[in-house]
Amino acid sequence: MFFTKSLCLNFTKQFMKFQSRGQYFYSLYTILFALALVPLTLIGLFHYINLEPVFIENHFGWLIPAFLGVADVVVFEFLHRKNLKATFSVASLSDKLKKYFALTIVRYAGLSFALHLIIAGYFLLRDDRLTYLFMLLLLYIGFQWPTISRVCDELKLSRDECAAFRQWK
Repeated sequence: MFFTKSLCLNFTKQFMKFQSRGQYFYSLYTILFALALVPLTLIGLFHYINLEPVFIENHFGWLIPAFLGVADVVVFEFLHRKNLKATFSVASLSDKLKKYFALTIVRYAGLSFALHLIIAGYFLLRDDRLTYLFMLLLLYIGFQWPTISRVCDELKLSRDECAAFRQWK
């Protein structure tokens, strides 16, 4: 976790000099789509290949990858909210946005890892309930997608800061 967070912070400090709000969200969305595309490709490939289960069918075996995936989501959401509170004390809006950028990448890397855990469970067990959980997690990721209003809400920006962020072109 620390390595990923420091890597993202160094990445944003060195390479991310955003000239507009559109460029900020374009860069963020590109990374987040890449994090979501790999699990989607894998689950599609495993459904297309349709191999036999690696393990003998067990009625409760699907609970292990399901529990690990859900636990991963809970842990990364908790860490995201905890680390987000540290950005409230940052003075400048640009520093807040850079930290939010890095924290969002770490958050979605964790959510992508949860998807990979569920895919690994599906590969081993071929239980369709894991596919349903995968789709529910994708839906959750869609509801957590960063938008202008979500950024303002999660960073608890003042009305003036939010207006400046909305008008940043």
